[in-house]
Amino acid sequence: KLDGEAFFSVTKQQSPAGQPIKFRVRTSELAIDVLGTQFNVNHRRHRTEVVLQEGKVQVRNAAAQTPPTILE
Repeated sequence: KLDGEAFFSVTKQQSPAGQPIKFRVRTSELAIDVLGTQFNVNHRRHRTEVVLQEGKVQVRNAAAQTPPTILE
């Protein structure tokens, strides 16, 4: 859970059973699922901004039942 700003550089990893390990960042407004990438999340004053530097992330509204958006 993030309140503030953070830069993430995430590489794909697998569990010993060969399953992908998920990495998720949550703010009060969004859930960001990482698909192996570098990105910045800034969450201040109930506003969240996601800036993708490399790779791909999936962003979805934490409160609404809307389909997720993929940033590439």
